[in-house]
Amino acid sequence: MSLRYWLAANPRAVRLGRIIGVAVFAVAFLLPACKFVGERSELINLGTYSGWKCAEFSLMLVIIPETYRSPLFLAVLGGLVNPMLVLYLVFFRPRFGRMRRFLTWAILACLVATWIFFAMNQFLPLIGHVLWVAGILMILAGELAPRENSTM
Repeated sequence: MSLRYWLAANPRAVRLGRIIGVAVFAVAFLLPACKFVGERSELINLGTYSGWKCAEFSLMLVIIPETYRSPLFLAVLGGLVNPMLVLYLVFFRPRFGRMRRFLTWAILACLVATWIFFAMNQFLPLIGHVLWVAGILMILAGELAPRENSTM
């Protein structure tokens, strides 16, 4: 049995996974999320950033016009994951299935943008980032289950 059909056959497990995912997602904000490990790290101690500090920083970049012409734009996309996940949870009714699926793909694309930002700017993801992603994936996992109504 594939994961997709297992999820469809076990809705209680999906609900429990989502609840645990929200808890893991929330705890991740308190933990170290990333660390700069580039060449400048020996000269300047940029330190380790907690999850909430990363979220704050990436959302503050939204209002800075220069951000959109630099690699920091990828950090902004990563910061948009948090409000999009809140929207996903707000639209958690069967009639909002299309909106949830759209948000799922947008969140996944923004996670990839975050990893590209990390690679380009020599940041090392730490336990907070790993748990943040794990929580997100646990919340979104139910979207893999086949739809009862195939018309979307």
